[in-house]
Amino acid sequence: MDAAALQARITAIAATVCDEDPRTTAQRRADACGAIGRWETSLACQCPDTQCPNRSVRDGAAQIVIHLLAEQSTLTSSSTAPGYLPGFGVQPAETVRSAARGAKLTPVRLPATAPEPGYRASAPLTDFLRWRDLTCRWPGCDAPVARCDLDHTQPWPVGLTHPSGLKHYCRAHHLIKTFYTGPLGWTDHQRPDGTIIVTAPTGHTYTTDATGGLLFPTLARPTAPLTTSTGAGPTASPHRGAMMPKRRTTRDQDRRARIDRERRHRLDINAEHERQHQAWLAATYQPPPF
Repeated sequence: MDAAALQARITAIAATVCDEDPRTTAQRRADACGAIGRWETSLACQCPDTQCPNRSVRDGAAQIVIHLLAEQSTLTSSSTAPGYLPGFGVQPAETVRSAARGAKLTPVRLPATAPEPGYRASAPLTDFLRWRDLTCRWPGCDAPVARCDLDHTQPWPVGLTHPSGLKHYCRAHHLIKTFYTGPLGWTDHQRPDGTIIVTAPTGHTYTTDATGGLLFPTLARPTAPLTTSTGAGPTASPHRGAMMPKRRTTRDQDRRARIDRERRHRLDINAEHERQHQAWLAATYQPPPF
């Protein structure tokens, strides 16, 4: 039944274009699968008639949010530069333009030259850094930026909140950089264009470039040189690693404890429902007439 319903749904959406649509039936059915994933109820007709009533797409009950990065010139068809879809990689220009039809377009604002006040980066600066980095900046790590922490290359408040001193590290490498630093640990240096130079305890150096900057050179333009604020940074102690927070329980123990809490909560809810039901019976119950 489910397969039959899906087939009928695909057929119905594929039939929402006019007879002049240049796509074959198989192509329209394939496009209908994408429309279902976007919660759309029709296809946009691709016939040459600009007045065709089927050229617009009817939205469904919900909107799907997908972030796709591309150059403005790609959207205006003046360039064939590809776009980038997190989790799926580089996308052809035609795919980018197709996805942009009817979508909300938000420009990635380049950061200001002055540092921001406070420890936490603003939303525009955070967006810029996510698109610039795309992945963890530690050498050899390709963890997506969605699973990374934003790190001050020089610990705040000595290191200011500025794109020349901020980058993304996954949680494991963020902990290594924070607690295994100093003369006998790891150190990193950041250039204004986002390039990171990591020095290992052995003295070997590793250089990583921002992935987004490689794909979109505008994001790799050097920002203002970063100056440090006054104040003392963390002590570069060889024993700083002992300060790293450690788990008190295993993940399996945390999971079991969470399940136990949920079960106790459910038992309490059921007991309360039963109490209310018994109270209702005591107040309204009438014995049968026999």
